[in-house]
Amino acid sequence: MQHFEDGLTMSSKSCRVRYERMSVSITHLGSGSRGNSTLISSDEGNVLIDNGFSGRQLEYRLAKMELKPRDIDCILVTHHHGDHGE
Repeated sequence: MQHFEDGLTMSSKSCRVRYERMSVSITHLGSGSRGNSTLISSDEGNVLIDNGFSGRQLEYRLAKMELKPRDIDCILVTHHHGDHGE
């Protein structure tokens, strides 16, 4: 039987997963014609979902939560507008 750091236990006959509780916060940084962005945070890290803001505006909104752009571990882009890429 193999034991892995993430709680997965495997044998040749079965696979068991140990689940641990984790606290997650979801913060909408903005939604509307001026930009959309959501931050999902946990003790493990910060994931930004979309960023429809300028860099300066993102810094401003993150600063309200005592975060900086370097605190973002991952950015998930859900869609792209062709007219916004210029």
